[in-house]
Amino acid sequence: MMKNLLLSTLFLTVVVLIQACTTENSENKNPLITTIFNPQDTIKSNTSSTDKESEKVLTLYDRLTPPSFESKMIWQTHGDKSAKHNYMMLDYDQMFIDESKAHKTIEEALKNPLDVKYLFLKYQKIGKLPTEIVQLQNVERIFIIGENFINFSNDLELLAQLPKLRALELNSCHLKSIPPTIAKLKNLEIITLYNNSIVTLPNEICDLEHLLYLNLYNNRTLKQLPDSIGKLKNLEFLAAAGTNLKTFPESIGNCNRLLHITANAAKLEKLPHSFGNLENLIFINFGYNKIKELPETFGNLPRLRIASLGKNKLKSLPKNFGNLENLITCNLEDNLFTHFPMELLEPKNLSGIALYDNQINYIPLEVANVKYLKQIVFDSADIRQNNLDSIAILNPNIKLWKWK
Repeated sequence: MMKNLLLSTLFLTVVVLIQACTTENSENKNPLITTIFNPQDTIKSNTSSTDKESEKVLTLYDRLTPPSFESKMIWQTHGDKSAKHNYMMLDYDQMFIDESKAHKTIEEALKNPLDVKYLFLKYQKIGKLPTEIVQLQNVERIFIIGENFINFSNDLELLAQLPKLRALELNSCHLKSIPPTIAKLKNLEIITLYNNSIVTLPNEICDLEHLLYLNLYNNRTLKQLPDSIGKLKNLEFLAAAGTNLKTFPESIGNCNRLLHITANAAKLEKLPHSFGNLENLIFINFGYNKIKELPETFGNLPRLRIASLGKNKLKSLPKNFGNLENLITCNLEDNLFTHFPMELLEPKNLSGIALYDNQINYIPLEVANVKYLKQIVFDSADIRQNNLDSIAILNPNIKLWKWK
């Protein structure tokens, strides 16, 4: 269930690259999905003609810079356990509770309390957690869905007495706030608060020094994150899609282990200047927002691979956009561009570009020189055929996809 809930944060934008990009021979008709992140895409290293036997074949993974730390999250390797993490998609089956392996009621769990690792409570209408829950001294993950807590602060006090609790998922529980006592759950690594009515989060949530994953998806009343979010030094994944956020706190730049941020279908108008400090950021989905411009620091994201920025109000890109050497896919559909942004010619690993639903009527011939560029998606009505023919002659390997 958790897998389905969280996947929805990835499918609100047109370019749903993450799951399909690494799937060979994809039948999906979305042109940016099929080949942009193909691990078999290779290049030979520079060697002398007398040393051909020692030529090294570099895959796309070899060309991209990995995070500066060992991620504690579990990432999909698409069946190949020896494959390098591409940091595109979490392995939700391992990260979250398998309902079939969990205890389904408090009564069932209390029969052998020390044997309980996973507790899954679904629409049980208990109103509060019983004090006996503190007997579950080995429980690691608790998933509660559809509950209506009477005094959630008291419930957190009980959960704080569970020393091995690492994951707390409270979905569709009608929560309007999170009590400061959340800080007492010191070992939490995963917090999911999907589909609640949270207005604000307490600064104390930022005292959870082991927190890796924070999911706030579909809290449509949430207008801001705590100013002290930068204290979450180990945070790797932040999901804020479907919220009412207009920006991120300036301190977010201190979360230098952030790998993923999803905040699509929110109310984002701008990104903070400190955004460029997120040196390990690999994936962003900010589609369906109101962003008018990107900060000049945006080009300082050395490991960014996927930038989904469709359906915003962008007219231009920062001048240092070309510094995004690891950028593979850039989705800029349905913005306010009137000319092809020439900054897209500079990221050396760029493979796919989506520019449809803008006001662009010419694709510069220089795109033929972008080494790894494979696909451009554009509006068929706006681009003349002779423009496309010229690009095809210069570089027949680039697929020019007409969106409509």
